[in-house]
Amino acid sequence: MKKHWLTFLFVVMIGLLNCNIVINELCYDPAGSDEGYEWIELYNNGNEEVNLIGWNISTGGADFNHDYTFTSIIIRPGRFIVVAEDGVENAHIHTNLDFQNATDAVDGVRLSSPSGDYTDTILYGDANLNNLFDDNQAVGTSFAPDVPQGCSLARIPNGSDTNLCSEDFLTCLNPTPGYCNVREVDLAIKAVDVVVLEDSLKIFTVILNLSTTNVDNSEALLRISIDNTLVSQKELSNVDGLSSINTVSYIEKPENESCILEVEVFHSGELNPVDNLWTTQLLLTPIQLFISELFPAPLTGEQEWIELYNPLKSAIPPSNICLNDWSGNSCLITKTLPPQEYIVLCTDSLALVQKFPECPGAAIIELENIPSLNNSGDGLCLRTVNTLLDSVYYLSSDVVYDCSVIRLEYNSNHLTGLAQPSASSPGQSNPNTPADLHIQATIRETDTLNHSVFINTGNVITDCLFSCTEFDVLLESGTTIYETYLSVSDTLTVSFSTPIPNEGVYDYTYSFQDYALTKRWYQDFLPTVVNEIQYDPLVGKPEWIELFSTQSEICHIQLIISQDTLSLELTGQDYTVITGSANEADELISEYTLNPDQVFTGLPNLNNQGETIRLKCLNGNKEEIFTYNPNWSSTKGVSIERINPYLSPGDHNWSACIDVQGSTPGTENSIFREYTPASSNIELENNPFSPYRNEKLFIKFQLKSASATVDCTVYDLKGRIVAHPARQQIITGDDVIFWNGKSKQGKKVLPGAYLLLIKLEEAGKHTKKQIPIAVGK
Repeated sequence: MKKHWLTFLFVVMIGLLNCNIVINELCYDPAGSDEGYEWIELYNNGNEEVNLIGWNISTGGADFNHDYTFTSIIIRPGRFIVVAEDGVENAHIHTNLDFQNATDAVDGVRLSSPSGDYTDTILYGDANLNNLFDDNQAVGTSFAPDVPQGCSLARIPNGSDTNLCSEDFLTCLNPTPGYCNVREVDLAIKAVDVVVLEDSLKIFTVILNLSTTNVDNSEALLRISIDNTLVSQKELSNVDGLSSINTVSYIEKPENESCILEVEVFHSGELNPVDNLWTTQLLLTPIQLFISELFPAPLTGEQEWIELYNPLKSAIPPSNICLNDWSGNSCLITKTLPPQEYIVLCTDSLALVQKFPECPGAAIIELENIPSLNNSGDGLCLRTVNTLLDSVYYLSSDVVYDCSVIRLEYNSNHLTGLAQPSASSPGQSNPNTPADLHIQATIRETDTLNHSVFINTGNVITDCLFSCTEFDVLLESGTTIYETYLSVSDTLTVSFSTPIPNEGVYDYTYSFQDYALTKRWYQDFLPTVVNEIQYDPLVGKPEWIELFSTQSEICHIQLIISQDTLSLELTGQDYTVITGSANEADELISEYTLNPDQVFTGLPNLNNQGETIRLKCLNGNKEEIFTYNPNWSSTKGVSIERINPYLSPGDHNWSACIDVQGSTPGTENSIFREYTPASSNIELENNPFSPYRNEKLFIKFQLKSASATVDCTVYDLKGRIVAHPARQQIITGDDVIFWNGKSKQGKKVLPGAYLLLIKLEEAGKHTKKQIPIAVGK
């Protein structure tokens, strides 16, 4: 008997000398009923085998209570033992277990040697209300997460043990009893947006983490390939479970006109790699696409059609190009458009070929629907998500049944009607279309203005100086902002970027030899804006809204007030007044001597407590939305007026009318003031910076006035407030505010990207500026 006890003590001592046995994975809340399906996995992370005879597993709720004692079983180095209930197949040991689910407080499971000198404890849940001890024989403060039903807690990597449960254990969506634990990550690419700059590609990527596992910095890679060649690889920042991050990459622009672009997010523990790759055929020459010919008035039973022209030498890949008419009807063109070809959009390709047998079948794209063309005059806009590519219109006088309206001049948006049906030419060049020089320009706003100018020389120009002039319409001053020397024999696209100008109106004139094209850019407002509102008239008087237009061209707008939408075609007059009914229109015309052509009806009732107004210009590049404030005018019968129609709406740009009549429909506002640019300047110094090296971010102000009030707020990329470097702080002259890189709680923030929002109130003018900042290690 004594000999057997000596043998037992020897085995125990050997086990204690090699105390490398850990709880490696735990399933305490199986899917469905817990009874019969709980299990625990042990792992030997040492170099010697261990006999577990006399070792104990205990369950912690209010306290740790004995659950199971091992008989003689040996666990070799790097091997697993699974102790489970009867419903778990392939377990090494079956027994009854009673693990708790951390419903109301932290629960735990403990593995202990026969003497109790060695323990390995896992505590899981949110609050240690029962003061369960950890392996340091102190009340535990580090907890593994409370996992969803059917999941397990797993050490990543296997056997790692810091005695900090929050660090050692992760949620495992697909448990692996008896096998190596694998960190489960499910990353996905949600969206990619590519901006083609002059010398580079700017690639915005949104990456989702679809799993509950956090992905730390340096564990995941973003890989970018061009034509199957890896050109960029970088580490991603932290991606929390069930969240997303945005990242921006710059790569050198390939010399070819088009390429295959692949964006991939890579992680060695990826659970589902299917959604980790985004690929597209990328057109490196900016899209140029013209509306060339329309067939708006077919005979009864026949179809309308729309012809486009791609002047580029490369095909335009599927890029969600949208075509919409003035009534808001639209269709998406998601098919490849061949190079230097005419493309016909219709709903019945067979019927089109039967009526126009000269139309090449390869030129036809059949769609489920196309925008309906109005016989009394209409217009079309062709655009991508952010860029207006082209817009055209025709009048009722241009329409002849069974005839096309065609574009005779590329630089003109007005389509001209044909007199003979036989002259219609779907899929072919238009009759009388000039072959000489024409140009087309687009401007797209990202963090810069991206200009794209397409030039068809018509073989009349080979070498010339190309320039772009920026002209401030309000200040009547201009300067040349871009120049380059062109050598071209046929067609060419010139692409370049310039800084976004201050608030106002700017003309960009693109010139070479004796030719020029001017595009107007409206910064922060529309070419047509809401200029005056009479929402609380005197008893018996009509409500109305006045619009102000800065252009003389035909413009189609949508005015949206709450749930009501009103569509109007404006004919280029400076002021347009919209009221409710024909009788109210007659009253306004009589009282204010208005031109009947500038008064429209259909306005819904306006709320005296304020209402949100949205204005969309279908052939513009922006829309305006604001809510008028009843405090802007507290007197019944007195309208509210916009101080300057060239500036954005808001409290700073609206006030009560001061005219003796109480309003000024159809004429310049009584409180109109000339545009005065703000000269105050805001700059950052030491961006990026590192609080871990005791560096600071400096926010420098140069004020126009003597003093101002400033708010500075730092946000993380999820929109959460991180810090307030300044709150309603008074600054004067040239002043500086700094941020030490610490959070509201006084702790240094994690390295990564953040947003700094600056709100400046100076002499009654409000300025808001959002600047990306970077915190380094």
